[in-house]
Parts: sequence; structure tokens; C-alpha cells
Amino acid sequence: MNPVFIREMRQMVRNKFVATALIVYLFALLATVMLTIMAKASSGGLVSLAGKGAGQYVSIAVLLVLGLLTTIVVPLFTGIRMSLEKSPESMDLQFATTLRPAQFVDGKIGSSFVLLLLFASATLPFLMLAYILRGADVFTMLVSIGSTLLYALLMLYVAVFIGSLNLNKAFRIIIMIIMPLFALQMFAGVGMMLIIARGLGGGGPTFMSMSMSSTHQWWAVALILAGFATLCLMLRAAAAAHLAPPHVNGQRPLRVTVAIAWAAWGALALIVSLIKSELYIMAWYFTFGSILLLMLFGAVSSQPGYSRRVLSEIKPRWRGLQFLMFTGAESGIAFALVLIFITMLGGFGVTAIIPPSSYNDDVMEKFAMFFCYPAAHFLTARLIWQAGLRRVMNCKYVGLAGLVWMFAGSIFTAVIFARSSSSDAFTVFSCIWFFIAAILNMPFIFSAANRFRSPAANGKLKVES
Repeated sequence: MNPVFIREMRQMVRNKFVATALIVYLFALLATVMLTIMAKASSGGLVSLAGKGAGQYVSIAVLLVLGLLTTIVVPLFTGIRMSLEKSPESMDLQFATTLRPAQFVDGKIGSSFVLLLLFASATLPFLMLAYILRGADVFTMLVSIGSTLLYALLMLYVAVFIGSLNLNKAFRIIIMIIMPLFALQMFAGVGMMLIIARGLGGGGPTFMSMSMSSTHQWWAVALILAGFATLCLMLRAAAAAHLAPPHVNGQRPLRVTVAIAWAAWGALALIVSLIKSELYIMAWYFTFGSILLLMLFGAVSSQPGYSRRVLSEIKPRWRGLQFLMFTGAESGIAFALVLIFITMLGGFGVTAIIPPSSYNDDVMEKFAMFFCYPAAHFLTARLIWQAGLRRVMNCKYVGLAGLVWMFAGSIFTAVIFARSSSSDAFTVFSCIWFFIAAILNMPFIFSAANRFRSPAANGKLKVES
């Protein structure tokens, strides 16, 4: 049993916040059901209440309250508790504990998911009332609860990742304030409201009867669940990497996870694109290109060099491959650049083999501009920091400076290329700038790779010289 999970469960049992939240939630559900029934009964009277299918509206309202609680309140609570692990007292204990950073993440997620199940179980009596009032299908309601819990689990991983970031309190407060708005937008964006509204609708086929009617629908559901699991695993690895003490190689699990997911989904997208359509390779191109941009943003904001403890973990063989997987700014930049180049070549190669659709003829060029433009800003900001700003500015603000520069420079570039009849000129400009910035960063990367040796190997080189 995970010790962090046991500690978190004990604190939740003793904490008055959880008991108070459960009582408030039950009163909110009761008020929601009463208001829904009163609004429905006012249109036709209590005698025809069941005949009009009031259960449909009751179940929609109940599941809406459950979704707002599980996707906003509980992840916010989890993110705040995770940020407490970054306090100086907790960080000092991590130098002496034998627990791995991933165990902290799993313990937080496990205890919070138990809390989600507690709120979901408290919702079931109200859904049974909706079933008695007619108009709601039991199986569809259970599927809606399961979908809400899966999305809430994803938001838990997002909250844990945000809570593990190396930010000061002001940035954490700002992110925690923005997070509920992001969760609410994503809650509507993924179609949860549409699933509830259509799946619980009376008369006609339900959501589940439509979804399970063909083999293609089953494959679609399986791919969605696989993508959901992949995203959760990457967020778990990212949170563990940021929670790890600076003297260990915390980035290796994250980069291994991203590399495996990138290769597995790339192979699947390539096979399906060759059989059916190029849309699948485009989805892979855009998704993992965005992930690699985020990793490049984190790499340019990292501290250069390696500690002696990290260098002691280097194995004699495959030193070049290990360089891409180790903690350090240059290693992170090299890892992101290698995968970005291969991703761009793969995307353009598949679209060269497969004739694109009429509405997808220039989408790869637009994607290249979308990736090259921010990457060029991040790499250039790192170059400027290496050239003269490293003495006056902390490296963790390099990525943020490149991001601000990118948004500010977008207005200037829009004015320059406003007379162009197409986006080709801006695309060529972004790609050339990206390649030049990547080439100028190569001396720093090669210098770091040359220093990337275990202390024992460095001792042998000094003796031989």
C-alpha cells in the first residue's frame, strides 16, 4: 500500500472540509431536484408529472452539479494540497525519504479519486429518483457518471501537475484561479453536456444504443480511452519529474513516456493513414507537436549543466541516447528538437505519399508555421540569455520571456506580411528562423554532450592525459 495514499486518506477523514463539502453537496442536490420538479410541475400539474418524463430533466440537473463539483472543486482542492509538497519543509524531507516522486503523485491521485467516488455514490439516490419519474435510462445514466469521473480524473492529473511546478506563490495562485475556468471550458468542449442532454433524451435511440451499434464505434471508444490513458500517464510523469529533488535525474521517466507514446501513436497513425485518410497522421502531428513545444518551453527555462549525483547515473554504453533522457537544459532542448524534426518529416512525408483532400492541401504548411514560430522564439530567447542575460535574469523566466515576445511580435509580423496574398511568406520566414535558431544552439548542446560523462570516466580521462 502506498504510504502517501494512507496519509492522505487519514487526513481527509480528520479534515472537516471533506465532511462539510459532502453535506453542502447533498443540500445542493436536494435543492436542484426540488427546483427542477417544481419547474416541471408548474407546466402541467403533479398528476402529469411522471407522464411528461420529468426524470430526464432531473437527471440532467443532477449530473450537471456532479460534473461541476468533480471537475472544478475536487481538482482545485487536490492541486492546492499538491502545492504544499513543494514547501521548503516537505522538500527537505524528500532528500531523506526513500519514497519516489511518483509515489507522491499516485497517493494524491488515489485519495482524490476516492473522494470523487464518494460524491458519485452520494448522487445515485437522486438518479434513482429520476428513474422513478421516468424519462431517464439507468444504463445511460451510469455511463454518463463514468464519463464524468474519467474526465474528472484527467483534471486531477492536470491539477497535480500544476501543483508540482517550480513556481512562486503568486504564479500558483494565478494558475489555480484560471484552472476552474479552463476546467469549465473543457467540460463543455469535450461534449459532456451534449452526452448528457442527448443520452438522456426520451423517445428515439439513446446515446449508448447509437455508440455500440457498429464495430467502428467500438474502435473509436477504444482509441479515446487509449488517448485518455496516454495523456494521464504523461501528466503523471511530468508531475513526478517536477516534484523530484534537483540532485536526481527526474526527467528520464517523462521523456521515456513521451518517446514511447510518440512512437506508438505515430506508428498507429501512419498505418491508419495509409489505409484510410491522412487526417490521422495530421492529428498525431498536431497533438505531439504541441506536447513537444511544451517540453521545449520547459527545457529553455531549465538550469544548464549537470550535478555530480546526476552524472554518476550515466552508464558506459549508449551515452548519446542517455544524453537525451537526462535532466538538464541542453538535454531537454536536444530531445525536443530531435522529435520535432522527425515529426515534421513524418508529417510531410505521409502527405507527400497520400494525395491530400481538397480542404487539407495546405494544412501541413500551416502546422509547420504553428510549430516553428513559437519554437523559434523559445530558442532565440535561450540564445539571448546565454549571450548576456544569464547574470541578471534567472533561467526559469527564459521560456516566459520568449512567450511574451512571441505574442508581442505577432502584431509586428502581421503588419509586415499583411500585404501577402497567402501565408506562404510567413511560413517560410518562421521555418527559416526556427532552423537558424536551432543551428545557433548547437554549440551549447555539443558542449554539454561533451561534458556528459560520469565522474569515474572523467577521472580516467585526466589520468590518461
